[in-house]
Amino acid sequence: MANIGKTMEGNSTAVEKKDETSKALEAEARSTSLNLTSIIDGENERGIPCVKFVEDIGAFADSFTPSASAEILIGAFTDLFSKFKTYETSLSQKSTFCQSF
Repeated sequence: MANIGKTMEGNSTAVEKKDETSKALEAEARSTSLNLTSIIDGENERGIPCVKFVEDIGAFADSFTPSASAEILIGAFTDLFSKFKTYETSLSQKSTFCQSF
């Protein structure tokens, strides 16, 4: 039983650290100038955003005020990737619907 108590203590400490990290990242995200238009390079004729090619990650991160952390950049690109997957699913459904005729 003593081991279970220690394990539960360790889990609560890990959860507290995760909460602190999440709060710090949220605060950083609010304070940086990073937004969707910062990582896209216009749109195509269908309104789908074109992603910028980033050659120098450090310079790209430093281009924001304050400098964006790796976690913030990964989060931004993950959000954009999710939008691309939504576009892909929508186009696939439309294609399947059109092929059924």
